[in-house]
Amino acid sequence: MSVGQVEGLQCCGGDRATAGERDEDQGGAKWADQRAEFCRLAGKPTDAAKGLAEVEDELHTALGELEQTLAEGDGPVRLDDEGDLVISPLST
Repeated sequence: MSVGQVEGLQCCGGDRATAGERDEDQGGAKWADQRAEFCRLAGKPTDAAKGLAEVEDELHTALGELEQTLAEGDGPVRLDDEGDLVISPLST
């Protein structure tokens, strides 16, 4: 698959590849046939804009949790006295 083809495709969204690109890439045709089922199994919407909005919400939630953890200053992720990020080793 060429770079141009990758740029024209959307994960779980509508297929924006041109007809010629789809003809060149038989995997793309298979993907178009299986997209709805994959999105259902992955729990993702088939509409790319809706999927991006969901991921953006997840990102904002995660960043809010990180900011709270950093503000507390005593968690596994914290800022030291110099303002450097400290990430404690994971326990085994």
